[in-house]
Formats: sequence, C-alpha cells, structure tokens
Amino acid sequence: MPRVILPENPSRSNELLPFSDERWGRIKGHIPGVLSPQADARLRSTILVCCSWLLTQRARLGEGQATAAGIHRPSRRELGDFERLAKGLRMAADAWKQIGDINHDRLGDIDIYENLEAMALDAERRLAGLRKLGGGTLAIDPWPVFVRKVARCLRQFDLELSWTGGVYEGTKPSWFQKFMAALDENLLGDAGGSKHSLEAFYAEIAKAMRGDENTGKSENKSPDGAR
Repeated sequence: MPRVILPENPSRSNELLPFSDERWGRIKGHIPGVLSPQADARLRSTILVCCSWLLTQRARLGEGQATAAGIHRPSRRELGDFERLAKGLRMAADAWKQIGDINHDRLGDIDIYENLEAMALDAERRLAGLRKLGGGTLAIDPWPVFVRKVARCLRQFDLELSWTGGVYEGTKPSWFQKFMAALDENLLGDAGGSKHSLEAFYAEIAKAMRGDENTGKSENKSPDGAR
C-alpha cells in the first residue's frame, strides 16, 4: 500500500445513492431462502450504509495519498511538487515587487499579480504544516473491514455464512462470496475488491473473513472465527 497523510476530518462523506430494485435483485438473489419484505428493506438499507462507509474511506485514502505524493521528494536533489509550487510562487512574488510598476504594457490589466505575495505566503505556510506531519503512514486497505461489516449485517438476519479460499483448486464459492461479488459488480465499481479475476476476488473475501495474512490456506473457517 502507498504512504498517505490523512486529513483529520474527511472533506466530505461519499454516500451511495439509493439504487434500483433491479440491482438489488441481482445482489440479494444469492441469499438462500426468502426474506420478508420488512427484512429485505432493512438489509438493503444497512448494505447502503456499509457501501457509503467504504466509498468515504476510499476517498479519504485518495486525498491522503495525493497529499503525501505532493510533498514527496523523488530524490535528495529534487523538490517535491508542493515545494516547487511554494518556491515558484516566492520567486514570482519577489520578481513582481521589482516590476510591479509596469502598468502600461499595452496588453491589459496586470493587477492580478498583486496576489502573488499572498499566494506565496499561503503556500509556504501550508508547506511548513505538511512538513510537520512527517512522511506519512502506510495506507490500510478498508476493504477487509468492509467485508466483515457486510457479514455482520447479514448475520443479523440469522443467515449462516461460510467461505472458502480454495477456489483456485476448483472449489465452488459460497453464497456469501457470490453475494459480495454481485455487490461489488453492481454497486462499488472501482472502489471494490480485486478486479484481477473472480477467483482472486473470492480468495480476497476468504482472507478478509479469516483475518489472516496467510493467503495460502484453503480451508473453510467458521463464521464465528472471523470477527
């Protein structure tokens, strides 16, 4: 995972908009049995909340990654992007102080350059603040937490969950893994799980539910063992 400098508070909440009955039908079609209309509505609502949480976390990581990249120095001799911005604005502001009396260049109003000093000071202030935050921290993928959040939602409706990490050897995925794949395909898009292959996606679900860094295991685990 890349390094990030996370904002203390997300700039916005990325809430998933209500989705169509058709999409929901494709997702819930993998659930065994039939839910009552009331249970169906409650599950749909909680899944919406889970997806909105994931989208917000993804957006927050994106902001944090962009911030860390902005102050990252490619080498000891090269400035980071934000450093170059601050330095460039300072040079421009200082130059304007020397040529600011050129008011009749016949090319139109050039008073916009009066803002260069304020812009330079602001960039320098922001750069100093970013430097105090250090080099950032390694990003933590919110996807495994999201998978377990969805699992907790499903358990509230007395649904038994199982999963397998052995789909590479031809083992069929569980209904829960198929449910997550449908959720990913119909609602999450780029914010979802692995796009390498369905097999990789199913293995990712099993790993998240095991809470285990060893992706080589292929045994089924009890849902009670993945918290």
